[in-house]
Amino acid sequence: MRYVFQGVLMTLERAGEVVRKFFTFGHNLTGIAILIEKSTAEIIGFAGLFPCTALGVDDFEIGFLLARQAWGRDIAVGISQAQLAFGFEQLGSGRLLGLAGPKNRPSIHAPKKSR
Repeated sequence: MRYVFQGVLMTLERAGEVVRKFFTFGHNLTGIAILIEKSTAEIIGFAGLFPCTALGVDDFEIGFLLARQAWGRDIAVGISQAQLAFGFEQLGSGRLLGLAGPKNRPSIHAPKKSR
């Protein structure tokens, strides 16, 4: 949470807005989905491709959020590899955005390591 949602807890109302806007429901191929540790069935984060207009046009943003216990295990690299392949090969996107704050080095390096 240090680098997402301005690093502060959300109100219940704001959390509902975020879930409805960004999470995957039904047959949508894009949006954020829950990441689960197979061995424990524990939720370890969220990841997905979701619509983004940061550059003034319709793009998709690579997004992930990992619980602290999932850090340092190259999970973000695997997520980035899967998102890049899905976005370019399955969705036919010409560009995918990876937005991260300048202090968020792990999130900046994960897509770079996945090339």
